This record gives sequence, structure tokens and C-alpha cells, in this order.
Amino acid sequence: MERRSNIIYIALTLIFIILFIIMWFVFENRNKAEMEMYDDKVAQYNQRQEKKLTDEEKKAERDALLLAEVKGIACWGDGFTYGTNGMGVSYPGTIDELVKNEDYPYPVVNLGVYGEDSLTVLGRSGAIPFITKYDFTIEGNDTELIELGITSENGEEVNPCIREYNPGFNPCVIAGVKCVVYGATLPDDINKASTYYFNRRDSSTKVIDVPAGTEIVTSGSTDYKDYINILQIGDSGGYKDDDELIEQSIRFAESLGDSDNYIIIGRIGGSDDDNEYYDEAMEEEFGVHYVNIRKALTGSEREGVVYNDNDRIKMKKGLIPDCLKSGDYFNSRGYRAVGEIIYEKIKELDMIGNE
Repeated sequence: MERRSNIIYIALTLIFIILFIIMWFVFENRNKAEMEMYDDKVAQYNQRQEKKLTDEEKKAERDALLLAEVKGIACWGDGFTYGTNGMGVSYPGTIDELVKNEDYPYPVVNLGVYGEDSLTVLGRSGAIPFITKYDFTIEGNDTELIELGITSENGEEVNPCIREYNPGFNPCVIAGVKCVVYGATLPDDINKASTYYFNRRDSSTKVIDVPAGTEIVTSGSTDYKDYINILQIGDSGGYKDDDELIEQSIRFAESLGDSDNYIIIGRIGGSDDDNEYYDEAMEEEFGVHYVNIRKALTGSEREGVVYNDNDRIKMKKGLIPDCLKSGDYFNSRGYRAVGEIIYEKIKELDMIGNE
């Protein structure tokens, strides 16, 4: 009986040992498999990170090459460029969306100001510089405001710096002194300046006498020369006739030096008959760099826009249809259409994307 009990004990012990060995073997293999799986996942993660870093490095290198050729896109103009009545949509904003959608690195700068005429726009760009209207003296420190007068290079009236925004003007330089210029409007006309004030920003107290006719070097005249420059003027005054408007556009192109990276947007208001001389002269002068925006918007109906009979009657005359307008300006559909047209022209002229 005792011998039988010993046999049973030995058998159970052997079974336990065998089960232990089997469980240890299963555990070790499972642990090994899990470790191998973990190592694989770590390796895959590291590969993805390396590829991501490589892709980011490649993109950074590609962006640097693109930006070495073109720094961005600068859009100069009045309320049509700013996006007045567009409910937050502007043609520069549309170009910015299209640029980002195609993964280009170019910043798009909206340099449009509501209410400015052509001479004021071109003064900010430096094409037809602003000058001081009369003698004044720079004195005191950066807490002082000194009254000054501003006129166009040709002596004509201009009205910059009277909005809360004045892109392409400040900071500026007068008589070698870095400064900021502030403007105040007339009580009965918010588009006209009553007074200008000079505020020096050079941390100096040196007294400098500034004679009338001294050029005001705006930030816009220096900061955007390596950009694609787009100009829209002609619908807010600032010129006596079509010939002067054409000459102003020529001055803008000339101010860019040898660069061919520019586009001139034609006058938006009026019909084909009203603009016949102007359009023909602009096409002859600027060729592929001129965009007859009225013709582009009235030559055919744009996809996604609902036109009525009155719109089609206007389009036959070369007039911007009401479905693209809001008051005297474009609506969001109109601005989006202009942005798409100008972006296609930029690409057609191979101004961007040449790596």
C-alpha cells in the first residue's frame, strides 16, 4: 500500500514537472514572439520617423530652392484688392488658398487699401514715390509727433496712412531716419487726409532739417522686389486720363528692375466700348503680363455661379454681371473668380513652381 502511494506521488511529481516544462516553453516562446513583434513595431516606427524626417528635409530643401527664386506674391491695389464687400473673401486670399492647396511655400501679401487712388497705391509701392510737401525739422525722441506734409513725386495729392491698416508704408525712412507716419482724416471725407505726423524710431535726438521734396522711402518700396508683384488700379481715380493711367502702370513695372515677375490687372469698371483704347494700349505695352479682367469675367459663365438674363445682357457689353458684384465692388464669388484667373496666369507664365 505504501509502495503504491509512492508510485502515485512520483507519477504526480513527474506530471507536474512535465507541465511546468511545457508551460515554461510556451511562456518563453510567447514572450520571445512578443519581443520580436515589439522589436518589429519599434523598427517600423523608427523607419516611419526616418522617412518622415527625410520627407520634411526634402520639402524644406525644395521650399528653400523655390523661395530663392521667388519670395512670395505681393498684391497691390485699392478696395478691389483689399476685398471690400467680399465677406472675408479677396482675390489675394483666394490665391493664398490655391498656393497652399498645391503645397507651395510662398506667402501671399494683400497690399490693397480701401479708398486709395492709383497715385497713393503707387506711392506705397515706391513706383511713384511720396515726397515731403514742405520743410520740417526732425527733433526730439521717439515720443514726439512732428507734423509734416506728404505729396506725390509729381506734386499731386495723395492720401496714405489714413486707415488703421497701411501695408507697404510703415515703417519708412525720411532723410535717413527710420520712422512711422500717422495720418488723420478730414471730418467730412474719410478718404482724404487732414494732417500727417512723423514719429522717429531711430533712438536718437539728433536735429535734422528736412527740405521739401525729400523722398519718403516706404517699406513697400524695398520689401517686395523679389516677389511676384500684381497691380490693380484704375477704378478709384488718381489719374487725369487713360494715357496717365497707362504711364502709371509702366512706372510700376519699371520700379521692379529687370524682373518679369509681375501682372497688371486691367480696369474693372466700364464696358468694352468705354475701355477700348485703354485695353488695346495695355495689351500692346504689357503683352502677356496684362490681364483684361473684365474680358476674363464676361467672356463666359463661370462654373458654380448662377447667371440671369440681365447678367448675360451686361456680359455682352463687357460689363461685370451683378451675380459677381456687391455694390460697386465684387462679392465673394467675384473675388474668388479673380483670384483663380490671376493664379492661372501666374502659372501660365511659369512664375512659380520651377524647382
